[in-house]
Amino acid sequence: MTPDLARNVKDGVQYAMRGSVRSNQRKHSGRALLAVIILAVPTGTGAAPLPPPQPVARVAAAAAVTPPTNALVTPWPLAKPCARPRWLGIAGRREGTLFWSNASGSRQASFGQESPNDALPLPADLPPELFNRLWVSSGPMPEAIYVDCKPSDDGSDEHAIEWSAIPQREKAEVTARYTIPRMPRGRRLARWLEPPKSLALFPETDKPAPFLAQIGWGRGKAEDVSKPSIRFTRDFLADLRDLVALGCSNRRCASVLQSISGTILQATTDPNPTYERLDQETGQVEPLGHKYEWRMSTRAMQVRVGCLDFGADAHQLLCELTLTTSRREVIQFDAFHAEIKLVEPKGFIGFAEIEGGRARVTISGAALALRDESNITNAK
Repeated sequence: MTPDLARNVKDGVQYAMRGSVRSNQRKHSGRALLAVIILAVPTGTGAAPLPPPQPVARVAAAAAVTPPTNALVTPWPLAKPCARPRWLGIAGRREGTLFWSNASGSRQASFGQESPNDALPLPADLPPELFNRLWVSSGPMPEAIYVDCKPSDDGSDEHAIEWSAIPQREKAEVTARYTIPRMPRGRRLARWLEPPKSLALFPETDKPAPFLAQIGWGRGKAEDVSKPSIRFTRDFLADLRDLVALGCSNRRCASVLQSISGTILQATTDPNPTYERLDQETGQVEPLGHKYEWRMSTRAMQVRVGCLDFGADAHQLLCELTLTTSRREVIQFDAFHAEIKLVEPKGFIGFAEIEGGRARVTISGAALALRDESNITNAK
């Protein structure tokens, strides 16, 4: 290594994040020199070389390494969590040199085995979404790589974008995390599940939650609880629609979720839904309490609702909903944890509160909208 190159590498290391990675297996015992090589290979006659990236090492005059046929495809989200992710991290053990390139191999970043596993600065002069092929010169593929928008010293696993290698699959599973203004509230469902507040200074008796009064403890036959059950299901679907709108704005979600709002609207406005009770009249006895289940069917979808009542003195109700569209898409909604799961195809949306009253939405798998790779495959 020449003195100039060594000096540039040392400067690049100063930009590295001083944080730990996600597990003990991913921690690096010491800081080694970071060697990042950006290969600028002319793709046609007269192509000008790229300017030296900062703060990583200068451009090296070397031949391109063509991605192997088994290179892991790392598609990018259509909506990035920030304008420009700056830091790369590697999860799990690795051997040899890690390469990240475009599909043709004309633009590459390589990270030697002596490089640390976290806080590798990405090339400053190339769009990060250019890199969509990952492979190693020898040994197994890392279990995951991730990029962050800013360095963090809290050892968090909440990375901006993460690509996880799936055995026997050529394309990585992508997870992206976005900051949103607030947590979803689910106000309609709360009106059913929370006991009404008494204005009396010393109330004689505590009134049960409307769900228990009208559905859970419904007397008599199935007809007695069908109408409130349908109203509850419509409110449940409306809260799900609000969650999707909050989490999937700015083109974050795939088409299966972008279109679900219209399908839910059709189901909630259907004038003639059918109702079928799936538990016993007094509720199905579970180890932790009573479970109430029913199915509502419309022309747009079938909806199965299940609510678990933790009995004893204070009743706590946990409800989830599973809907199946006419296109055979299956979606589960866990209201208590504010989670949406795509069962078919597989995907996930979850919400978590963060500092400042804001929230973070995590979108992965088939729920996440990805860039059209044809637009970036041979990007210069």
